[in-house]
This record gives sequence, structure tokens and C-alpha cells, in this order.
Amino acid sequence: MNTPAGSSHSTADRREGPPAQPLRVAMTLVEMLVAMALTLLMMAAVAQIFGMLGQGVNGSRSMAELNDRMRATAYRLRQDLAGVTVDTTPPVKPELNSGYLEIIEGPCSDLVYSYDPKGGASFDKSNGAPDAKGVWQGNPEPYLTNIGSDDRIVGDVDDIILFTTRSPGELFSGKADSRNGGLEGGGFRSPYAEVVWFCKPAINSFNPRTYTLHRRQRLIAAHPGAEPFVNTSKSGAAANMAGGPPNTLPFEDWPTLHAMTDISCRRQGNLAIPNCLGDLTRRENRFLHDAAFPHDFQKDSADLTYDATSPRFGEDVLLTNVIAFDIRVWDPDAPIQTPATGVAANDTKVAVAPGDPGYAPTSPNLNVNAGGAYVDLGNELYSGSILGGPCNQMSGLYIKPPNPGTPGPRTFCTWSTHYGQMGIPQAPPYSTSLEGIEIRIRCYEPSSRQVRQITIRHAFVQ
Repeated sequence: MNTPAGSSHSTADRREGPPAQPLRVAMTLVEMLVAMALTLLMMAAVAQIFGMLGQGVNGSRSMAELNDRMRATAYRLRQDLAGVTVDTTPPVKPELNSGYLEIIEGPCSDLVYSYDPKGGASFDKSNGAPDAKGVWQGNPEPYLTNIGSDDRIVGDVDDIILFTTRSPGELFSGKADSRNGGLEGGGFRSPYAEVVWFCKPAINSFNPRTYTLHRRQRLIAAHPGAEPFVNTSKSGAAANMAGGPPNTLPFEDWPTLHAMTDISCRRQGNLAIPNCLGDLTRRENRFLHDAAFPHDFQKDSADLTYDATSPRFGEDVLLTNVIAFDIRVWDPDAPIQTPATGVAANDTKVAVAPGDPGYAPTSPNLNVNAGGAYVDLGNELYSGSILGGPCNQMSGLYIKPPNPGTPGPRTFCTWSTHYGQMGIPQAPPYSTSLEGIEIRIRCYEPSSRQVRQITIRHAFVQ
């Protein structure tokens, strides 16, 4: 057999391979199920990652918004304190027309919660110890039952500060009369105002129970010259509805008056009369003060004024989700202690001031140095302390708590010399000057479960 020219292969060298396999055009059912399962797992992982990222973004946004609100609140408080009109050395003469400053230290503190302020029952929030995982283990009763939360991050939130202030820029504004258009659409402006800062429990808040910080502003003008203080007739759209002498209002009750006008008034008989700064030097003329000496602040009335049935419900709100509004005063004689033994597991010695964990007011095993500190009014200090120790007991309402942890109201007030003219001993609760205050505002952010605190300090010019 002839071989083609140029070919080196013979017929015997030819090999036939296996027959060609048919081309596959689809996946098997098992392969499809496996692929779908892997795809679903990947989608679930991606969704979880995006969910975590979304929560982180939302939490960061919520914290940024909370920080902005807290900074705005701190700025408003600093502005108010910078305009305080009165010398903080009691007592003050009403004829000086300088107003007042009053600080009320409620029964609660960061370590003690009082669920019965009038009866004196209290609960020590430090009663317990952390377990091996660092989780606090203590008796949840009566804390959980009485305040609706067993979360001990809720601190001193029942302090109140009231004072007269002058606006550093734009005038304070409010309503002169809610019943008619009046001047500037019912509005009124004044360079002076009486302001009150206090907290109220938020409705249906639980674990932790949160509070709402209010700032109540009452404009000061002895002669407003606006409705309803100029029209004493009983007819007409802009009339003083019940008539009466000029520059007065018929007095019905405080909630009605507070809903009607933002002008600071005092009660004289059956009339409400606008206040000047000198009038407010006297405690009986101030916002929500009792008519009986020593004219205590009526916290129960404040609750009624801002409850769900009040026309002012939801007004004057500055900050929500508050868990501490702690007002402390500068005491130059407050002792700073250094424990003889450490307060931590590694025996680290930490200097502590009144109100700090580990502070023992009467322990002889502590090194004491009078360095000064911001303290709660009426806390258990050594006898040399001028603002932390007992205040004047002549009224029966400003007595230092007899035992550590026992609640009781304590008040710093610029007072008034006119009480001596009334035959009442001229004795303010604390007769020493107030050099400075520190206010701690702590908030809880529910979506990220984080806590933020801001501290405002202010020194008074003596």
C-alpha cells in the first residue's frame, strides 16, 4: 500500500479514542438545591452584616442627636446662670431689687433612692455586689417595685434650682394673655425672668425609668402695660374677664393663672399682682411657693401643673430620657479622703470626696485633707464643713438628715431681711456665701443603650 508522500505514519499507528460524551445542558436537582442553600446562607450573612451596619449607623445618629440636645441644654443653662441677678450671700434686702436664688436638694442621690420622701423610706442602691461576670447582684426590692426599674444607672434626679436672671441678648418672651390677641399677638417681652429647672418622671418609662427636664420661665415686669393687666372692664374681647383694679388679675388658682399668662405674679388676697425683682426676693412671692412661712416650694403643685390634665402638659420641655439632674454646691471646707487601704481589687488608693463610693464620713482609718469639693447640700460631712453640714433648724424644713442615707429636704436660699421685720428670726437655711455650683445632667439613649453625661460649672461673683 502506498503511503502519501511526506507522511511518516502507517495505518497501524492510528488510534481510535472513546466515543464522545453527550454535552450537558442543565444542573441536577441536588446541585440546584445545594446552590440555593449556599445562596440563601450568603444572603442571610449579607443581610445580617447590613443590619448590624444599619444599627450602628442609627445608634451613631441617635447618639449624635442626643449630644446636640445635651449641648443645647447646657448652653441654655449656662446663659441663665450667667445672668443671675442676685448676690449669693444671704440674707438679701428686698429694697435692692435684686431677685433671688434657691437650690433644693431632694432626698435622692446617686447612691440612695427615696421612694417615700415625706415618710423617709429609702433604698441604698449600692446594697449588693458584682458577680464573677461583673453583673450587679443585689436585692431588687423595693427599688424595682417603687420606681419601676431595677437599673441603678438612675441617679440624683429630684434636685431643683430657681433664680432670677437677665437675658444677655434678646429679651425673654412669653404670653401676656392666652385669651386674646393683645399686644404682639398676645406676646410679651422682658429683659428679666424667673426660671425654674426641674425634672418629672416620663409616663410609662421602665428599666430604666427616665425623666423629662423642664425649664419654666416667668417674665418679670411690675407693670406689664399689656392685656389682661390694663383693661379692668367686664366686657369686650380684650377685657379682664372678671374686672378688678388696674394692673391686677382676679386670682382663681395657680394652674389657671399659669395657663393664662407667663408673667410672674404673686397672690394678695383674691388678686394676682405682677412681681418686680424686689418682690421675688421674698420667698412667698416666688413660683409655686407655699403661703405659710418658711414658704416652701410646692413640688406636689408642680406635678399637678404639668400632669396630663394640665393645659401646660408637654410644655417647657428641654430634654427627655434624663436619668440624673444633680445639683451640687462648692464647699471649700469639704474634706478629701485617701483610704488607708485600697478600694479596688489591686489595692489602688483613690482620693474620694463626699458623695463618691468609698467615702466614709466618720471613719478614723482615712487620711483627711480639706481640699474643697462640689457636694450635695446636707450630706454627712465633718463639722467644719460650711455647706455640707447642718443648716439652720429654726424652720423645721431645712434640717440635715439625722443619719447617713436618710432622706430629707435641704435648701440653699438667698433669703430676705424682711423676715426680721416681721418678727421672725432673720436666719437663712445657710448663712454662708455660695461661691459656685456644679450641675450634672445624665441621659440614656434607648436605641444604642448608651449613657452620656455633661457637667456645667458656674462661679458666682462675690
